[in-house]
Amino acid sequence: MSAPVSAESTRVLVLRRRPPRPHPNGADQGDPVTLINQSDVYYDPYDAQIDADPYPVWKRMRDEAPLYWNEQHEFYALSRFGTALTDVAVLPAGAKRSLEDPYEDKDAAARQRRMTVVIVLVLLAAAAIFIRWKRVQTGHYFWQPAPIPAAAATPAETKK
Repeated sequence: MSAPVSAESTRVLVLRRRPPRPHPNGADQGDPVTLINQSDVYYDPYDAQIDADPYPVWKRMRDEAPLYWNEQHEFYALSRFGTALTDVAVLPAGAKRSLEDPYEDKDAAARQRRMTVVIVLVLLAAAAIFIRWKRVQTGHYFWQPAPIPAAAATPAETKK
């Protein structure tokens, strides 16, 4: 029995090949992809025997044919795409991490920041004016309890 294999290393990407297009001049262009390493690895996604235990075939594909071409079904299979895309990127020596965008238009960004500050200040001034106006109308600020009217404040005094 083979050793357990992680799910990431067992993925196989199958790409269907488009039929070749004829050249406008009628010339035969041949196969657009040339495989340098020929291997005797055989992978057929419809083969029940391979599907019963695909891990040895997938391992051979990763080792011997990372880009595999199946002539019978006319498809490419990429067997190493998972490791290539999940490796951690390494910064070159002397490089530093920064959140600053080197392609940013500095003048436009400064104008946008100034406009944002102006808008925030105008909104604060409008809020202050509205709060003051509402106090003049009601006789109290919205966070204060409403004053009790003078006639309702002294019902005991009116009985005397």
